[in-house]
This record gives sequence, C-alpha cells and structure tokens, in this order.
Amino acid sequence: MNTKNRFLFLTASALGLSAALTACTPPAQQTAASKQAAGGETLCVTPVSDNKRFLNEDLDALSLEDLTALAGSGDNDALVLLGLRYTASASGNEIEKAVAYAKAIALFRTAADKGHSHAEYLLGVAYMSGMGVSKDEVQAASWFRQSAAQGNPAAQYWIGEMSAKGRGGITADWKVARPHFKDAAAGGSADAFIELGFMYERGLGDLTQDYEKAAGCYRQGMRMGSQIAQYNLRVLIVEEHIVRQEGDPIIKPKTPEAPGD
Repeated sequence: MNTKNRFLFLTASALGLSAALTACTPPAQQTAASKQAAGGETLCVTPVSDNKRFLNEDLDALSLEDLTALAGSGDNDALVLLGLRYTASASGNEIEKAVAYAKAIALFRTAADKGHSHAEYLLGVAYMSGMGVSKDEVQAASWFRQSAAQGNPAAQYWIGEMSAKGRGGITADWKVARPHFKDAAAGGSADAFIELGFMYERGLGDLTQDYEKAAGCYRQGMRMGSQIAQYNLRVLIVEEHIVRQEGDPIIKPKTPEAPGD
C-alpha cells in the first residue's frame, strides 16, 4: 500500500455514538472493502473499558436501578455511564434507537453543562457522527475544544484531527494540529502517535521529514496495541527508510522467483 493510500487509514479513530459500547473497528483499521460496504467510514466511540480512566469505574458495576438513582441525584459520572448504557442497549427499530439516543444525549448534556470533560467529549462525538442530534461538525469542534481544555486526550486528538484536515470550521493547518496531537499522545492516544509519525514521515506542518522520528512515534503506537502503527513501521522498514530494531515487526524475505518465471 503506498503512502497516499495509507494516509486514508490514519484519519480517525474512536467516534460514533451508535457504537458506544458495541464492537466496532476504528476507521484507522478498517479495510477499503469494509468502508465500501458500509458506505464510508464507520465511526466508533471509546468502549466503556477505556472510559473507566475518565469515570468512576466503581459506578460501572451498579445495577441500572442504582445507577439511575445516582444519576438522578446529579452525579456527573453516573449521568455519563447511564447515557452510555442507553446507547449500548439501543436496538430494535429506528424509533426505539432514536429514543435511546435522545435519552443518552440529554444525560451527556446535563453533565457537560456542569463541566464534565468526558460528557463534553461524548457530545462532540454525537455531533460529529450525527447520532441523537443533527450532524454538525462546528458544534462537535466546540465540545471537543471544551473537553480538550480539561486534558481529555480523545478530545485533544480530535481537535488535532479537525485542524489537520480542515473540519468543523477550522482552517486546515498541520502546524496548528501538532500541539494537539502531542498533548493527546502524552495522554495515551495511540492514534495521536500515528498522526505524529505520519507528520514526520511526510514532513508536514513545521516538521522536517525524519524517518527515524516517524518510526519512534509508530513504535509508541504499536506498543499501545495499534495495528496501523505496526503496519506503518513495517512499511518504513520494507522501503529501507530505517533499519529494523529489536521488537519491530519481523519482515519475511521474499521468495525468489523460479528461473523462467
């Protein structure tokens, strides 16, 4: 896969309210065939197992009745977790799904209005994906900014992504995007490491092309479990831009062609 095509796989991860608690392959790891079958990228949101670092994980074990009661008392984490449960249980016909999403959005908004960072991020997700609300990337960017300002790495990644690609009313500028990716990477975002690696690989923004630094970023993403980071690192090795180090993907030698082939 050439660099231009690989770039298409680096554009997004962790969005899509409809998949808040369900299995979903991030766009960075979706194949061209799966995208075509779905009519485009399927956007995914961070599953609850990852959300626990933003929320009081003890609340996740509560029964629906107890969680609802706690949310009713105004507990922000309970409001968010209850909203995520609504999205997870959304099934059946479109009317039932719409009701579930509407309930979730109302809960997220209540918490976000009180400054809850992850609720702000999830509202950004909702507006970005058009789940439960009318799709509005400008509104999405606004909520992502508020969440990012409080240190949410997922939101920081998305402000970087929107800055790099010129979405949500933001002028496309890789130089502006880089600090957001750096903040997100420092907060543990593998996708941010991938974007930083791609910036070094291509010399984007204010960066000089540097394959070694690109590889360093991809290695960080690979250690965090990113398959696309591993793939990008493999490409740098195969194309002989860098020398393979211990722990890098193993490159199998090509089978020699038989004489006369």
